[in-house]
Amino acid sequence: MNCSQLAPIVPILYGRQGESLLFARLLDRARQGHGDALILHGTPGIGKTALLEHLRAQATDFRVLLTAGAEFEMSLAFAAAHQMFVSLLDELDRISSRPREAVERAFALRDGEPESSVVGHGLSALASRAAGERPLLCIIDDAQWLDPASAHVLSMMARNLAAERILMVFAVRELVERPELTDLPAQRISGLTRESAAELLGSPRQMPLDPRVRDRIIVEADGNPRALLQPPFPADIKRGASGFTPQQSLPVERESLGRMRTLSADSRTLLLVAAADPTGDPILLKRAAVRLGVGETAMGAVVSAGLLEISDLVRFRPSAIRSAIYQEAAPPARRAAHQALAEVIDAERDADCRAWHRALATLGQNEQVAAELESTVDQARVCGGAVAAAAFLALAASLTSDPRRLGERALAAARARRELGDMDGALTLLDMGDPHHTDPTAAVERAGIQFATRRDAATHHDLLHLIRAHPERAEENLLDAFAVVIASARCGPAQGSVGMARAIRARAADHSMDPFLAAFATRTLDGHTPASPLMRLALAARHGPAHKLAALAALDLWDFARWRRLTEIRVESARRSGAITDLVDGLYELVLIDTYSGDPAAAEKHLDESHVALAVMGQTPVSVGDLLHAAWTDDEKATTGLLESVLKTAERAREGRQITLAEYAQAVRLNGLCRYDAALAVLRTAIELDEPGLMPFVATEFLEAAARTGRNDLAAPVLERLERHTRTAGTDWAVGLHACARAQLTAGPAAEPWYREAVERLSRTPATTCLARAQLVYGEWLRREGRKGEAGAQLRAAHKLLTASRAGTFAARAARELRANGESMADGVRRATQLTPQEENIARLAAAGATSKEIGLQLFLSQRTVDAHLRSVFKKLDLTSRRQLKDMEF
Repeated sequence: MNCSQLAPIVPILYGRQGESLLFARLLDRARQGHGDALILHGTPGIGKTALLEHLRAQATDFRVLLTAGAEFEMSLAFAAAHQMFVSLLDELDRISSRPREAVERAFALRDGEPESSVVGHGLSALASRAAGERPLLCIIDDAQWLDPASAHVLSMMARNLAAERILMVFAVRELVERPELTDLPAQRISGLTRESAAELLGSPRQMPLDPRVRDRIIVEADGNPRALLQPPFPADIKRGASGFTPQQSLPVERESLGRMRTLSADSRTLLLVAAADPTGDPILLKRAAVRLGVGETAMGAVVSAGLLEISDLVRFRPSAIRSAIYQEAAPPARRAAHQALAEVIDAERDADCRAWHRALATLGQNEQVAAELESTVDQARVCGGAVAAAAFLALAASLTSDPRRLGERALAAARARRELGDMDGALTLLDMGDPHHTDPTAAVERAGIQFATRRDAATHHDLLHLIRAHPERAEENLLDAFAVVIASARCGPAQGSVGMARAIRARAADHSMDPFLAAFATRTLDGHTPASPLMRLALAARHGPAHKLAALAALDLWDFARWRRLTEIRVESARRSGAITDLVDGLYELVLIDTYSGDPAAAEKHLDESHVALAVMGQTPVSVGDLLHAAWTDDEKATTGLLESVLKTAERAREGRQITLAEYAQAVRLNGLCRYDAALAVLRTAIELDEPGLMPFVATEFLEAAARTGRNDLAAPVLERLERHTRTAGTDWAVGLHACARAQLTAGPAAEPWYREAVERLSRTPATTCLARAQLVYGEWLRREGRKGEAGAQLRAAHKLLTASRAGTFAARAARELRANGESMADGVRRATQLTPQEENIARLAAAGATSKEIGLQLFLSQRTVDAHLRSVFKKLDLTSRRQLKDMEF
């Protein structure tokens, strides 16, 4: 499915509170029928598009029309207008004939020349009709590249919105580039403050940076978010204190390049030295310049030319010219610049910085320089994480001539690359160090990477063969390989986990064994109960940042608090090291943890971070985490679109565990909607797999669906398995969920002790939504038993928690039960129905006795529009007449 059809991703914006408040005010005015237009203007990269995305995310109750100018389409009349209005063309026959025919001619649906002014009237009429049903937001990005015809009709439309439920927002670089818009309200987008820039660059979404490098980037970016988010170095080299080869993706003005090229040789040398030093240290620059024989005259010339500012930091103007200077320089000149920097750096204080510059100054292989670079890897890792370590080790390997040392360094660099999720880069390094594939350690590493990438029977067989042939070299790869097998699940090779578990057992006879390997091998071959004591021992013995199997073990033991703690450790470790794959996987776990803890805001924060991380890897920011969040919050459109997208992505990547989680998310929503037959069907495959760590989710949804459909035959074996798991675990979360499932499958008064135990146990856990759902089903049971007072207490408590958790379908289910129990809708119940502001206004007036015509006159709406809104209100509140609205509290 096209990602543009999915719910917009909400970007986190730093330092844009004023713009956000302005958007909120304009949207609210548009909802009330007071339309507006706004022009956002500012330099490239300043954040206009991010602000438009933020605006779109705020407008959840609006219909959104999008278009963007394109430089190559400027000669195509009405191209941008057509892109914006294409989704409304089915309504053309509802506007009068002359404007309709003009629009048809403009969009090549009818022969003839269109009258531009009449086209504008026609598009305004289309927009007005659409806004009658739902407020309309029109977003026009890159307006400087609009074709003139589109610019004319859109600007015409923007001047006639005063009585419409329409907001139009244009983004343009400079107002003078679009004279048609100059008399419309405008907001200049300025650069971020130093504080906001530092917050953005230091956010968890960004890679590790040495403080000196970060300070220079902030100064040079001059508040431009794109310059901050695309710092001047590639991902495959040192990102820290030691230095890097600048490569900037921002465009450089020709005028700046021209000024640079007219300078003297000494001045260009000075600029090159400044470009080669990431720290922007003015003292270091002056010392290196002296070493190269560059005098004060050159310093004055580059400052006078406006290309460099020298104060507490060396700063390029514009910042993007730094990369152009470095890239234009000849290789010998670059090496000379790095050599000069290496010679003037304090070798004791900045050993890694000195080693990096020495390496970049070296032509050919040099063991002494390679050894110095290798010796500073740990120092580099502290500042720049796994990215820095991988870059240092790869550069050291490229300088190495001794085959044995080359193999060791290339292997270490490959492991760092693998940590970053760069499997192709890791394989390239392994081939560099072991070109003839004779080293067993490299062979095992290579096989592990190939299996992690392909996840097929052939690579699985090769990996197991090498593990059996070289068991003493296999432990680290076995940990990762077993995690891959678990992630692959139904999409991996047949008997994948069994084959891996048997290889682990065979290896354990002669070698010490990582406790997690022993625990998961036992779980695979012997089941959950015998493995549980081994998992507890493994969790007690493990030190340092948690491997992904640690959090999985905690989840398999139903230890909610430890599951959260170990996942947070894993995520924080991945943030520090730049291990993006681990980071994304851990963030998905945190989304589920936040959801179960009843903290949707934290879940959305972690989702946003995962989107950025996926974008860094060049992947579409649509994930199983988004699907889980959408399913719980009852975003029907997002859930439907995301399900298709997630399943396709997971199948393509052989991520069977993600397919199970997607099915679980689907079942959550179906159970919330009381579509129990469908939920049962969705989970049939997942319940048979019994994947590690998924029983708390899959089994509980399956058993609720089975209980409500009377399928005790399907429920009995699953309940028995759940009881074994929870008895062994013994935690309040485990016992509470088992008691809740048992209660729903027990007939008559015997069910009540189970319900009571479920509520009591789950109230002691952080799993707020589990408690709320236990209270909900208990309240439903009490109501069916005729115990209205007790039912009301449980249902009100459930509704309060579910509303706070934004668990939409379950909150609505609790509201329906409260009404069936004879209770009026309180304010909290009303909020849970998620009425739009317009629907709330109409419902309040209708509850006061106003007719549709009277409401329309008051709100400037047609009677038909009012009736359409009321139908939506009745559906959301589960009502059948206006009379019932009088019992509501708005």
